[in-house]
Amino acid sequence: MLCTRRLQTNNYTFECIVGITVKFTGEAECQWTETSVYRNGKTEKEATIYRGYEKYFENSETLFGGTGELI
Repeated sequence: MLCTRRLQTNNYTFECIVGITVKFTGEAECQWTETSVYRNGKTEKEATIYRGYEKYFENSETLFGGTGELI
C-alpha cells in the first residue's frame, strides 16, 4: 500500500509518497456438505451444509516513511 498526499500549487497537482505500509492477514474459510439417506418405506435425502471462517491475525508494518512528512 502506498500512502500518498496531494499537493496543489499554481493549478498543478502533485502526488508524493508519504510511506509504504505492508498489511498481513491470516484467515481460513471452509465449506462442506454431508448427505444422509433415510429409508422408512420411502427414500429421502437430507443435505446439511457446514461453513466456517476464522481470522488468525491482521498486522500492518510500515517499511518506509509513515511519519506524515513527504519523502
